[in-house]
Amino acid sequence: MEHVGPFTFNAARFALGALSLLPLVLLIRVRRPAAPAPDQTAPLPFSHWPPELVGGLLAGLLLFAGATFQQVGLQFTSAANAGFITGLYVILVPLMGRVLGHRTSLTVWLGALLALAGLYALSIREGLVLSRGDTLQLVGAFCWAGHVLLIEHLTRRCHVLWLAFSQYMVCAGSA
Repeated sequence: MEHVGPFTFNAARFALGALSLLPLVLLIRVRRPAAPAPDQTAPLPFSHWPPELVGGLLAGLLLFAGATFQQVGLQFTSAANAGFITGLYVILVPLMGRVLGHRTSLTVWLGALLALAGLYALSIREGLVLSRGDTLQLVGAFCWAGHVLLIEHLTRRCHVLWLAFSQYMVCAGSA
């Protein structure tokens, strides 16, 4: 952060990620997973677009939000606090998933709680005081958790390589 700002850093980071996937994207023939059985509800907006395009746009925007809140927040909090708070996505994923109607096993809850305890033990030294940077990290953790849930949903409908490439392009372009 001493030499480039958070937006430049994220743009370069995700453009490099997209560039590294480009040869594979150009070489691999896309085979779409079998489409889920159609339901009788009204089609969603943009449902006629390729799922990698819509999914990449949504995932890229969440990725951009998470990475941006994380990088900007790092300017106002310690790396230890940033690591701990960002790591809260481990417990936010099953919590948010539960709100969305996902079933979560007891072992997942236990694992999430153990991860939370471990993150706390590794990262927090003098207690957690919620500063401006900590708040930005917390918003970012919700974005990361949303991204994980969205990717879980999209990987059943999209070619994962195209999905990764498109979300990196969206994220790099957003920065």
